[in-house]
Amino acid sequence: MYTGVFAAVATLFDERGEVDEQANVKLIANLAANGVDGILVLGSTGEFFNLTLEERKRHLSFAAEQTRDELVMFAGTGGMDIRESVALTQHAQQCGFDAAVVMCPYYFALPESHIRNFFSTVASNVDIDIMLYNFPARTGVTYSTDMILSLIDDHANIVGIKDASANMDNTRKYINEVKNTVGNFSVFSGFDGDFVPNIRAGGNGVIGGICNFEPELFVRMRDALANGDMDTVRRCEERAVRLMDIYRVTIPFIPAVKFAIDEKVVSSYPTMRFSRVEMTYEEMSRIKEIIAGA
Repeated sequence: MYTGVFAAVATLFDERGEVDEQANVKLIANLAANGVDGILVLGSTGEFFNLTLEERKRHLSFAAEQTRDELVMFAGTGGMDIRESVALTQHAQQCGFDAAVVMCPYYFALPESHIRNFFSTVASNVDIDIMLYNFPARTGVTYSTDMILSLIDDHANIVGIKDASANMDNTRKYINEVKNTVGNFSVFSGFDGDFVPNIRAGGNGVIGGICNFEPELFVRMRDALANGDMDTVRRCEERAVRLMDIYRVTIPFIPAVKFAIDEKVVSSYPTMRFSRVEMTYEEMSRIKEIIAGA
């Protein structure tokens, strides 16, 4: 069972829009040095949607070389084309990733029968563990517990879920109706501020973006929870919740996360690939204020 603090790693690009390998090496090394349990490469924060299939394969190969034997490695392999998701998940398995985090196709809100078929097809074509990725703000659907249980019955390699619903009632439902029924099933929250509520509800941790630039905060919170140091837990949780204001500075939130990385971890180009929209002075100032005031 997977558990702990996982960083949804940003993919850093240079000013030409190409993957900045040197900056990404430093980012991943900083996460490992600060004691996170694992990383998710090419999730939403990692801009999987802005890379071609071949670029995604290359980046997974690259990331695996940086983290092998140091961290638990999750690969984001969902997308619109089931053939590409299968091929990418197979590539992640070949690279040595521990699990693939798979989002169903988005744009249209698909019927559950289509979603189940998508996940079943991916799981049937690999031996690697599969983590479902529930992100209703992007897919228009929330995975039902009945569908998840049905998939688990058919596929032993479906072993968990990242719930980015921003709804702890939904996360608790996954914990109570799925994890507590089948046992070996990990339930992660996809928003940083839900880490402590997730653990208290019996979940397994967080896969979040703020970990990119303050991994030590979540590691401290993880250790304090394990040791029953609730005063430290409270202080860390309060800072994590305040840091989540960074997500509201830019739309989408990715440039804001990248600017925080640039401020605290490694010099990088704080914009989404190919959007070429520069952050304003006011946005950058606001992020600095949030970090300083949290």
